[in-house]
Amino acid sequence: MNSNARHQVYIRQFEPLDEELRMAMLADLSAAERERIALSRSARVRDKLLQSRWWLRQCLSLQHAELAAHAWPIEADVHGKPLLSCLYQGAPIQFNVSHSGNYLAIVIASGNDAVGIDIEQIKPQRRWQEIAEQYFTASELQLLQAQPSTEQAAMFYRLWVLKEALLKAKGVGLTAPLADYDFSGAELHAVSATRLQSVHRWRETTTQVWQSWLMAPTPQLLLAVTLATAQTPVSWQLVPSSTLADYWRARR
Repeated sequence: MNSNARHQVYIRQFEPLDEELRMAMLADLSAAERERIALSRSARVRDKLLQSRWWLRQCLSLQHAELAAHAWPIEADVHGKPLLSCLYQGAPIQFNVSHSGNYLAIVIASGNDAVGIDIEQIKPQRRWQEIAEQYFTASELQLLQAQPSTEQAAMFYRLWVLKEALLKAKGVGLTAPLADYDFSGAELHAVSATRLQSVHRWRETTTQVWQSWLMAPTPQLLLAVTLATAQTPVSWQLVPSSTLADYWRARR
Protein backbone atom coordinates (compact mmCIF):
# COMPACT_ATOMS: atom_id res chain seq x y z
CA MET A 1 0.00 0.00 0.00
CA ASN A 2 1.47 3.34 -1.04
CA SER A 3 -1.30 5.84 -0.55
CA ASN A 4 -1.28 9.47 -1.57
CA ALA A 5 -2.98 10.36 1.71
CA ARG A 6 -0.78 12.62 3.81
CA HIS A 7 -2.31 11.60 7.14
CA GLN A 8 -3.27 8.05 8.09
CA VAL A 9 -4.66 6.41 11.22
CA TYR A 10 -4.39 2.69 11.96
CA ILE A 11 -6.32 0.81 14.67
CA ARG A 12 -5.32 -2.71 15.58
CA GLN A 13 -6.05 -5.20 18.37
CA PHE A 14 -3.18 -6.92 20.14
CA GLU A 15 -2.66 -10.62 19.41
CA PRO A 16 -1.30 -13.45 21.54
CA LEU A 17 2.27 -14.25 20.53
CA ASP A 18 4.09 -17.55 20.45
CA GLU A 19 7.85 -17.61 20.92
CA GLU A 20 8.64 -18.01 17.21
CA LEU A 21 6.55 -14.97 16.25
CA ARG A 22 7.91 -12.98 19.18
CA MET A 23 11.49 -13.56 18.04
CA ALA A 24 10.61 -12.69 14.44
CA MET A 25 9.10 -9.39 15.57
CA LEU A 26 12.07 -8.54 17.77
CA ALA A 27 14.36 -9.03 14.78
CA ASP A 28 12.65 -6.09 13.03
CA LEU A 29 13.34 -3.70 15.92
CA SER A 30 16.42 -1.69 16.80
CA ALA A 31 18.74 -2.67 19.63
CA ALA A 32 17.46 0.28 21.69
CA GLU A 33 13.85 -0.83 21.21
CA ARG A 34 14.67 -4.40 22.19
CA GLU A 35 16.49 -3.16 25.28
CA ARG A 36 13.54 -1.01 26.33
CA ILE A 37 11.14 -3.93 25.91
CA ALA A 38 13.38 -6.22 27.96
CA LEU A 39 13.28 -3.77 30.88
CA SER A 40 9.51 -4.29 31.30
CA ARG A 41 8.84 -6.71 34.14
CA SER A 42 5.51 -8.05 32.90
CA ALA A 43 5.42 -10.44 29.93
CA ARG A 44 2.04 -8.99 28.96
CA VAL A 45 3.45 -5.45 28.90
CA ARG A 46 6.50 -6.63 26.95
CA ASP A 47 4.30 -8.22 24.27
CA LYS A 48 2.16 -5.09 23.95
CA LEU A 49 5.21 -2.84 23.67
CA LEU A 50 6.75 -5.23 21.14
CA GLN A 51 3.62 -5.23 18.98
CA SER A 52 3.29 -1.43 19.26
CA ARG A 53 6.80 -0.84 17.93
CA TRP A 54 6.59 -3.63 15.35
CA TRP A 55 3.28 -2.38 13.96
CA LEU A 56 4.60 1.18 13.82
CA ARG A 57 7.37 -0.01 11.55
CA GLN A 58 4.97 -2.08 9.43
CA CYS A 59 2.58 0.85 9.03
CA LEU A 60 5.43 3.12 7.94
CA SER A 61 6.39 0.54 5.32
CA LEU A 62 2.78 0.07 4.24
CA GLN A 63 2.72 3.79 3.48
CA HIS A 64 6.28 3.86 2.07
CA ALA A 65 6.83 0.42 0.60
CA GLU A 66 10.31 1.18 -0.70
CA LEU A 67 11.79 0.99 2.82
CA ALA A 68 11.71 -2.28 4.79
CA ALA A 69 10.24 -2.24 8.28
CA HIS A 70 13.51 -2.99 10.04
CA ALA A 71 15.31 -0.15 8.22
CA TRP A 72 13.36 2.79 9.68
CA PRO A 73 15.75 4.87 11.85
CA ILE A 74 13.43 5.21 14.84
CA GLU A 75 14.66 6.63 18.14
CA ALA A 76 13.00 8.20 21.19
CA ASP A 77 13.15 11.76 22.49
CA VAL A 78 13.73 12.65 26.17
CA HIS A 79 10.04 11.99 26.93
CA GLY A 80 10.06 8.59 25.19
CA LYS A 81 8.15 9.80 22.11
CA PRO A 82 9.26 7.81 19.02
CA LEU A 83 10.59 9.80 16.08
CA LEU A 84 12.79 9.42 13.02
CA SER A 85 16.43 10.25 13.57
CA CYS A 86 16.69 11.68 10.03
CA LEU A 87 14.52 12.79 7.12
CA TYR A 88 12.97 10.17 4.85
CA GLN A 89 13.98 10.84 1.23
CA GLY A 90 14.55 14.47 2.20
CA ALA A 91 11.05 14.87 3.67
CA PRO A 92 9.91 14.74 7.32
CA ILE A 93 7.42 12.18 8.62
CA GLN A 94 5.63 12.53 11.96
CA PHE A 95 3.99 9.69 13.85
CA ASN A 96 2.65 8.73 17.25
CA VAL A 97 1.40 5.59 19.01
CA SER A 98 -1.19 4.92 21.71
CA HIS A 99 -2.72 1.84 23.27
CA SER A 100 -5.47 1.08 25.76
CA GLY A 101 -6.66 -2.32 26.89
CA ASN A 102 -6.44 -4.59 23.86
CA TYR A 103 -6.33 -1.77 21.28
CA LEU A 104 -3.42 -0.10 19.51
CA ALA A 105 -3.65 3.14 17.48
CA ILE A 106 -1.00 4.63 15.20
CA VAL A 107 -1.02 7.95 13.33
CA ILE A 108 1.38 8.80 10.50
CA ALA A 109 1.52 12.30 9.01
CA SER A 110 3.72 13.61 6.21
CA GLY A 111 5.35 16.99 6.80
CA ASN A 112 6.69 19.00 9.71
CA ASP A 113 3.43 19.27 11.66
CA ALA A 114 3.69 17.61 15.08
CA VAL A 115 1.03 14.95 15.68
CA GLY A 116 -0.33 13.12 18.71
CA ILE A 117 -2.85 10.31 19.14
CA ASP A 118 -4.67 8.83 22.12
CA ILE A 119 -7.02 5.85 22.31
CA GLU A 120 -8.99 4.95 25.42
CA GLN A 121 -11.37 2.14 26.33
CA ILE A 122 -14.28 3.55 28.31
CA LYS A 123 -14.37 2.05 31.80
CA PRO A 124 -17.41 3.39 33.71
CA GLN A 125 -16.12 1.81 36.92
CA ARG A 126 -12.92 3.87 36.78
CA ARG A 127 -12.66 6.62 39.40
CA TRP A 128 -12.93 9.24 36.68
CA GLN A 129 -14.64 11.82 38.93
CA GLU A 130 -11.49 12.12 41.04
CA ILE A 131 -9.31 12.34 37.94
CA ALA A 132 -11.53 15.07 36.48
CA GLU A 133 -11.38 17.13 39.67
CA GLN A 134 -7.59 16.94 39.62
CA TYR A 135 -6.90 17.55 35.93
CA PHE A 136 -9.88 19.36 34.36
CA THR A 137 -10.51 23.07 34.13
CA ALA A 138 -13.47 24.68 35.89
CA SER A 139 -15.27 24.99 32.55
CA GLU A 140 -14.67 21.32 31.73
CA LEU A 141 -15.96 20.25 35.15
CA GLN A 142 -19.05 22.40 34.60
CA LEU A 143 -19.61 20.75 31.20
CA LEU A 144 -19.15 17.30 32.72
CA GLN A 145 -21.57 17.93 35.58
CA ALA A 146 -24.18 19.30 33.18
CA GLN A 147 -24.48 15.91 31.45
CA PRO A 148 -27.05 13.28 32.52
CA SER A 149 -25.44 10.87 34.98
CA THR A 150 -25.52 8.09 32.37
CA GLU A 151 -23.50 10.24 29.94
CA GLN A 152 -20.88 11.66 32.28
CA ALA A 153 -18.33 8.84 31.93
CA ALA A 154 -18.43 9.11 28.13
CA MET A 155 -17.97 12.90 28.32
CA PHE A 156 -15.05 12.47 30.70
CA TYR A 157 -13.29 10.19 28.22
CA ARG A 158 -13.93 12.54 25.30
CA LEU A 159 -12.25 15.35 27.17
CA TRP A 160 -9.46 13.08 28.42
CA VAL A 161 -8.42 11.69 25.01
CA LEU A 162 -8.35 15.20 23.56
CA LYS A 163 -6.07 16.41 26.36
CA GLU A 164 -3.73 13.43 26.00
CA ALA A 165 -3.53 13.70 22.20
CA LEU A 166 -2.64 17.38 22.49
CA LEU A 167 0.08 16.81 25.08
CA LYS A 168 1.51 13.94 23.02
CA ALA A 169 1.57 16.16 19.93
CA LYS A 170 3.42 18.80 21.93
CA GLY A 171 5.87 16.08 23.00
CA VAL A 172 5.46 16.62 26.74
CA GLY A 173 3.08 13.81 27.73
CA LEU A 174 1.57 14.01 31.20
CA THR A 175 4.53 16.04 32.47
CA ALA A 176 2.54 19.18 31.57
CA PRO A 177 -0.45 20.31 33.68
CA LEU A 178 -3.61 19.04 31.96
CA ALA A 179 -5.64 21.86 33.49
CA ASP A 180 -3.69 24.32 31.34
CA TYR A 181 -5.60 23.09 28.28
CA ASP A 182 -9.34 23.60 28.04
CA PHE A 183 -11.62 21.63 25.70
CA SER A 184 -14.98 22.71 27.11
CA GLY A 185 -15.70 24.55 23.86
CA ALA A 186 -15.10 21.50 21.66
CA GLU A 187 -17.91 19.89 19.63
CA LEU A 188 -18.28 16.76 21.76
CA HIS A 189 -21.88 15.60 21.57
CA ALA A 190 -22.11 13.88 18.16
CA VAL A 191 -19.10 11.60 17.74
CA SER A 192 -18.83 9.53 14.56
CA ALA A 193 -18.02 5.83 14.56
CA THR A 194 -16.64 5.85 11.02
CA ARG A 195 -14.58 9.01 10.55
CA LEU A 196 -12.47 11.51 12.43
CA GLN A 197 -14.45 14.70 13.07
CA SER A 198 -12.86 18.08 13.62
CA VAL A 199 -13.95 19.15 17.11
CA HIS A 200 -11.50 21.79 18.33
CA ARG A 201 -9.09 24.46 17.10
CA TRP A 202 -6.77 26.34 19.46
CA ARG A 203 -4.41 29.14 18.56
CA GLU A 204 -1.68 28.92 21.20
CA THR A 205 0.37 31.77 19.70
CA THR A 206 0.20 33.93 16.60
CA THR A 207 2.06 31.21 14.70
CA GLN A 208 1.07 28.01 16.53
CA VAL A 209 -2.35 26.44 15.88
CA TRP A 210 -3.47 23.05 17.19
CA GLN A 211 -6.41 21.18 15.67
CA SER A 212 -8.09 18.13 17.21
CA TRP A 213 -10.25 15.35 15.78
CA LEU A 214 -12.37 12.77 17.58
CA MET A 215 -14.14 9.50 16.79
CA ALA A 216 -15.65 6.49 18.57
CA PRO A 217 -14.67 3.33 16.61
CA THR A 218 -16.84 1.27 18.99
CA PRO A 219 -19.34 2.31 21.70
CA GLN A 220 -16.65 1.60 24.32
CA LEU A 221 -13.67 3.11 22.50
CA LEU A 222 -12.60 6.70 21.85
CA LEU A 223 -9.83 8.00 19.62
CA ALA A 224 -8.43 11.54 19.39
CA VAL A 225 -5.80 12.99 17.07
CA THR A 226 -4.14 16.41 17.37
CA LEU A 227 -2.11 18.08 14.63
CA ALA A 228 -0.10 21.30 14.74
CA THR A 229 -1.48 23.00 11.64
CA ALA A 230 -3.53 26.00 10.60
CA GLN A 231 -4.52 24.24 7.38
CA THR A 232 -8.21 23.49 6.79
CA PRO A 233 -9.58 21.09 5.94
CA VAL A 234 -7.19 18.27 6.83
CA SER A 235 -7.87 14.94 5.14
CA TRP A 236 -7.52 11.81 7.29
CA GLN A 237 -7.50 8.26 5.98
CA LEU A 238 -8.69 5.64 8.45
CA VAL A 239 -6.95 2.50 7.22
CA PRO A 240 -9.40 -0.48 7.36
CA SER A 241 -8.52 -3.05 10.00
CA SER A 242 -8.83 -5.69 7.27
CA THR A 243 -5.73 -4.20 5.60
CA LEU A 244 -3.66 -4.87 8.70
CA ALA A 245 -5.34 -8.25 9.24
CA ASP A 246 -4.33 -9.37 5.73
CA TYR A 247 -0.81 -8.09 6.34
CA TRP A 248 -0.66 -9.93 9.69
CA ARG A 249 -1.75 -13.22 8.12
CA ALA A 250 0.81 -12.84 5.34
CA ARG A 251 3.62 -12.32 7.85
CA ARG A 252 2.57 -15.32 9.95
